[in-house]
Amino acid sequence: MQPCFLAVDIGASSGRHIVGTVQDGKITLQEVYRFENGVRRENGHLCWNIDALAAEVVNGLKAAHDAGYTPATIGIDTWAVDFVLLDADGQRIGDAVAYRDERTEGVRETLERDYGLTFAEHYARTGIQYQKFNTVYQLMALKQEHPDQLAAAKTFLMVPDYLNYLLCGVAANEYTNASTTALVGADSKDWDDALIAMLGLPRDIFQSVKMAGTVLGHLTPEMQAKVGFDAEVILPATHDTGSAFLAVPARDEFAAYLSSSHFRLSASLWLRIFPAAHGACLAWRTLRPSPVPTAASPTLPTRAVTNIVTAT
Repeated sequence: MQPCFLAVDIGASSGRHIVGTVQDGKITLQEVYRFENGVRRENGHLCWNIDALAAEVVNGLKAAHDAGYTPATIGIDTWAVDFVLLDADGQRIGDAVAYRDERTEGVRETLERDYGLTFAEHYARTGIQYQKFNTVYQLMALKQEHPDQLAAAKTFLMVPDYLNYLLCGVAANEYTNASTTALVGADSKDWDDALIAMLGLPRDIFQSVKMAGTVLGHLTPEMQAKVGFDAEVILPATHDTGSAFLAVPARDEFAAYLSSSHFRLSASLWLRIFPAAHGACLAWRTLRPSPVPTAASPTLPTRAVTNIVTAT
């Protein structure tokens, strides 16, 4: 049987399972399952129905098997910045609050006033432009509202990390999604321990940062029994804009792309804008650094010779 590979692409309003094969040197894609996604208000916040989302991922795996496919690998991408916390028994703590929730209002100002962390310093450390829903602001809002949840937490996982964990039992933080937390060093590409300590967040909840292409492991025996096959769970760029970046058929460094999604962006010849199901990914070349932007009117950063930044 010809090998095939399964991509699970989940956006803010829907998700889909796509089987890919290579036939006569060409990639062939077949959608085998689609489902709806969305937020609902729970406990005073806009939340994802993360249990239903996890169930739909499994339903799609079953649908692929029922359609006659046995994928060799499974990769999941979603939007960025949102997360779940797990306790010592691997059980979820609290709700999966969505980036659209208003709980992060004023948190940027709180960091400056109470922690002495200016946006200029924060930006210089992480290279992430200001968006009020970046994970760091969500975590600080949670710290203020539910410190007990952070105290009980043993594991921090972004949404696609959590879905992978449910499939294979391995907890890891993939880099492209982790970078949107604004807690990962732009140079180290790892958790900024000093920044995490400055903000009083528990360092031990953050998992090892893994790069796209890492094989996490096989489906658990329980999951194999549910879906009818075994496969390796492999990390794509789990932030959907990162996966979109890799899929763009650019032939040289002068290609220009326009993305129109939740954001509308335009570009000059040297700037590439890569489409995604939710957001936009930009990469360009520069000869010297740009001025550091302010939180009040953020601009896109230019930190190195080749730069990639995501807008969720």
